[in-house]
Amino acid sequence: MRTLCTTLLVVAVTAAPLRPQGTPLGDAQARAVLDTLRHSYVALDRIGRRMERRFADPAALRTRSTRTYGWWLAAGLATNVVARLDRDPGGYRDTWFTVDKWQHLNAGMLLTDGALIMRVPPRRAVLLTCLAATGYELTQGYVSRKDIAVGCGGSLLTVTVRRLQRRAER
Repeated sequence: MRTLCTTLLVVAVTAAPLRPQGTPLGDAQARAVLDTLRHSYVALDRIGRRMERRFADPAALRTRSTRTYGWWLAAGLATNVVARLDRDPGGYRDTWFTVDKWQHLNAGMLLTDGALIMRVPPRRAVLLTCLAATGYELTQGYVSRKDIAVGCGGSLLTVTVRRLQRRAER
């Protein structure tokens, strides 16, 4: 499953015609994205396995993994508020076909997949990811409802793909 979601993510990243800086995504950059994703998935899987060993009760595992994911998202939003890592002043025509929509779709997919690997229940993962997408837009300055919708759509896409794959494996 991780391979499928990673493949979808990489296809979406490389399918974007131009990056925001206006330069095409090169092979070295694509390899760097893949390496980062691979290492991230290994680390998240270790965290999930460690939580499974630590919390034998399924309810406790769900609660702890959800809290951990929620705190990580909150820390990311707080970092964007304090450090102003990503600003969006607006002033442009926001359409469904701008390059940043791919980025928001990818972010929703990647965050949700990471949450699922950490053993966060799917509904909670989607809810927290959508809240994070909304919070992220609020921290940027200009709030794009389309960006929020696309980020939530990426989250739902990941959960749907995982469910379909589980059904196919039965």
